[in-house]
Amino acid sequence: MTSRPNWPRPRARPTASARLSFGLVTFALPLYARELGMSLQAIGLLASVNMMVALALKPLMGRIADRVGLKLGLAAAIVGRSVVTALLAVAAVPWQLFGARALHGLTIAMRDPSVNALIAEHGSKQAIAQSFAWYQTAKSVGGSLSKAAAGVLITLTASNFSIVFLVAFVLSLAPVLVVLRYVREPQLPPLPEPASVPERSPAPRPPRCSSPGPGC
Repeated sequence: MTSRPNWPRPRARPTASARLSFGLVTFALPLYARELGMSLQAIGLLASVNMMVALALKPLMGRIADRVGLKLGLAAAIVGRSVVTALLAVAAVPWQLFGARALHGLTIAMRDPSVNALIAEHGSKQAIAQSFAWYQTAKSVGGSLSKAAAGVLITLTASNFSIVFLVAFVLSLAPVLVVLRYVREPQLPPLPEPASVPERSPAPRPPRCSSPGPGC
């Protein structure tokens, strides 16, 4: 009987919560930017700046995650997302929105290499595809629910976007605790010891001659 991986389902919980949190932000941010008087061109740039930063930094963040640990890299990315939502709650001018979105791009660059490597490490060899399927399902469910929740929140708060961002901040804290509790750092196999090289005896020195003659 094929063993089921014991990691993706706990991982699905923080993924759904994180997507629910930042889905609120994704839905509300363009509306808030429009309320601040930003043009449609500026809003389009605002919507894409996070992905531009993420694409530029992913190779570097992947290398850093390999050095500091995948679990730490993932936890740092989720904490960074919480910081982003808190900054958006107090942002009042367009450049602050751009700064928060750029920081969001940094957290994406930190998250993706770590989470993909963790799924591959913790999913059993017979169920790696299932592990990624649970992750993608949690992302889709959280993203879909967040759009509906964002519309309801904006309506109930009379377009008070600070409250929406604060709700997203509270939701973003739960994944940090779940990652620290459930996610295990992969145990890398020890490196093989280098093969010992036999010592070579030094070559004999030719005899020293005190006087010239044959062999000297």
